[in-house]
Amino acid sequence: MKLIQMETGQKTTRKINKTDSFSIINLTINIGYNEIGFILYDNIENTLLDSIEINYKEVPDNIIRVIKGTNFDYFSTEAQNNFFNKEFSVTKLADRMGIRLSGPKLENIVSSNIKSEGLVKGVIQVPADGNPIVMLSDHGTIGGYPKIGVVISADLDRVGQLTPGTIINFKEVSLEEAQNIFKAYTEDTNKYLNECN
Repeated sequence: MKLIQMETGQKTTRKINKTDSFSIINLTINIGYNEIGFILYDNIENTLLDSIEINYKEVPDNIIRVIKGTNFDYFSTEAQNNFFNKEFSVTKLADRMGIRLSGPKLENIVSSNIKSEGLVKGVIQVPADGNPIVMLSDHGTIGGYPKIGVVISADLDRVGQLTPGTIINFKEVSLEEAQNIFKAYTEDTNKYLNECN
């Protein structure tokens, strides 16, 4: 996430220390675009700071952000609530194809088998036993289990590194939020790649 709407001011060239103090003299928030803008006044150098940036990964490592899947309504209200509010554990059934999770059973109230559909990396399928499976890089091209959610692209790297026994929680984000987070993730990744060259 980046801070925006900075008015003209002087950029500080000094190193900022933990004990430094700043005053917020103007604040704007655009929740829909996940953007925050404000102007900081440097109390040490008496200058305005007009460029601030926030790390896009402002979530704990065990929080996995998802958007609702195409079959989200196949699941009971309790299952939907449990999906976003309960903990899930990574089982030993984890490889490059996918990760099977254990936790509260996600009750399907429509059908546990559907016509086979195309799959994407990060989709979360729920078979008849109610335990979700996160599909990874070597997933099949089609699948016939209902899809309760999809891991956002910016969090797929972290999901791929989960080890058996890890406890995770799912957090819902909108498609628009997912796009903004991915944009920040891409910019961050490209920055590091450029520094390596």
